[in-house]
Amino acid sequence: MQNSVKLSPQHAQAQAATGPLAALKRYLIPENTSHRHAWVLNELASLPKGKSLLDAGCGFQPYRAYCQHLKYAAQDFGQYTGAGQDGALHNQAEWHYGKLDYTGDIWAIDAKNASFDAILCTEVFEHIPHPDKTLAEFARLLKKGGVVILTVPVNAIPHQTPYYFFSGLSREWYDKFAADNGLIIEHYQTYAGAAPYLAQELIRLTFSYTGLVRYVVGAAVLPFLLLRPLLKSSPEHPCFGVLIRLRKA
Repeated sequence: MQNSVKLSPQHAQAQAATGPLAALKRYLIPENTSHRHAWVLNELASLPKGKSLLDAGCGFQPYRAYCQHLKYAAQDFGQYTGAGQDGALHNQAEWHYGKLDYTGDIWAIDAKNASFDAILCTEVFEHIPHPDKTLAEFARLLKKGGVVILTVPVNAIPHQTPYYFFSGLSREWYDKFAADNGLIIEHYQTYAGAAPYLAQELIRLTFSYTGLVRYVVGAAVLPFLLLRPLLKSSPEHPCFGVLIRLRKA
């Protein structure tokens, strides 16, 4: 991955933090989004100028700014407000969609067959009840030779409730439904691996407690957090998620 890849404003701000505490935080806490973000930007940059792209399940459209060389269209169901019914800590306080070109279910988009050269869909499949129908819809909307740029978590915890349905999907799921819909998997990659994933969950465990118990649990997990960056050959699973590029045959 090239070092020149631009991170999102949130990630850039986090990495720009200075001082010993910020350095310690970067060392101890795995950052599970910058690798995914950089991969998506590389995929978008590789698309020829003037091609049509549908950002499916676009949310607040974090990638619109990186699609200025493309004919960009945004789709979402537009109903998530940022407030989960269960009060989960992992729901956003605010959510602003911006302009949507298509509003409605992602598995039934009001566009003609073969409308797009590319479809971008990032961190969406866990939030839809019909990922199989959605992949079939992508195949319908793609022109021959078109690509799907897809990222999906593998071991997610509930977030953006009540619109949360899956913690992840297996490699075998993608193999089956890609083949069923005339899509070829050109790239399939897990990212982060077991050690960073475990570190993230241990941190979440620590902060789920309060008072003295938090400090006791924190002291128990600290040795692993200190050693985690040294575990370069971390097992592939569990992991944060997968990066997938599919092409319509």
